[in-house]
Amino acid sequence: MQRSASIDFAKIALAAMVVALHAEIFKETSDYLSFIFVNGFLRIAVPLFFIINGFYFYNIVAKGKPLLPWAKRMASLYAVWMVLYLPFYYPHHPQSIKEDVEFLLKLVIGYHHLWYLAGSLGAGLVLYWVRGWSDAKLLTAAVLLFLLGAAAQYVFNYVDSSHLYLNKLFNNYWLFRNFLLLGFPMYAIGFLIAKGRANALSDSTVLALTVLGVLALFVESSLIYFFHPVRDHFDNCFSLILACPAIFLFVQRRAGTLTTDLYAKVSTVIYFIHPYFIFAMMGLMGMHTGTVLFLIAIGLSLLVSPLVIALDRRLKLLL
Repeated sequence: MQRSASIDFAKIALAAMVVALHAEIFKETSDYLSFIFVNGFLRIAVPLFFIINGFYFYNIVAKGKPLLPWAKRMASLYAVWMVLYLPFYYPHHPQSIKEDVEFLLKLVIGYHHLWYLAGSLGAGLVLYWVRGWSDAKLLTAAVLLFLLGAAAQYVFNYVDSSHLYLNKLFNNYWLFRNFLLLGFPMYAIGFLIAKGRANALSDSTVLALTVLGVLALFVESSLIYFFHPVRDHFDNCFSLILACPAIFLFVQRRAGTLTTDLYAKVSTVIYFIHPYFIFAMMGLMGMHTGTVLFLIAIGLSLLVSPLVIALDRRLKLLL
């Protein structure tokens, strides 16, 4: 089976961006530079993964394939990796109702970076359910839901949550970082691109939109930085709705094919395994966040990739 070389290589870059995000790259160099990357440019990674998934999800619908095998595969991946990360989020005080509730929420929503798997499963199920919608209706729903999620992110960061009720309501990342407000919109956009709905855009237009989207993302993250958000992290910038589809179109139109899925698997290993190294470096060796932590985490993730891929050939459970 032939694969797109540009997309598979891009997935490795996106996985590396997730590592850079979690390691808070440039933290030791400049607080501003780190912020606009960690809470700006690097935030294109997960939405682009969703777009790529939606792009390939079109084959399931177009060829009339049953959804169940795909759903079972996603659910099993989620279950396996949630078990592998269980020591990091299992309640330390089992008698605490608060910790028990948070634990149950993590089981449903996903721990740390694994929310992406739960988001992919939910997004795919919703997209399959509305697959009969017109392209215009699907695109409108995708854009509106994304904008709602981005607006919720701004409320999360800027609302005065000193009131107990508001604090309980808005002090939850899953309120906006979920399958419906981020996963589904990007899945739908990838799905529509696979249908050829962006074919009319010329390469020069795609390039212009890519540059515009990236610039808008840097401007937006800079404004967020200078207006001093209440909380540190910012997942859903408004600019992502322009930047991510444009970047995907730019990448997808590059020539070249592969006959191996090795590079795609390497990107998957990097994404799933890197928190182990970040947690180990910080918890056991006392390292601080920054560029050095990123380089070590990405280096070790690449180093163990062949081992994980070989193990998956036997188990068929990890990737």
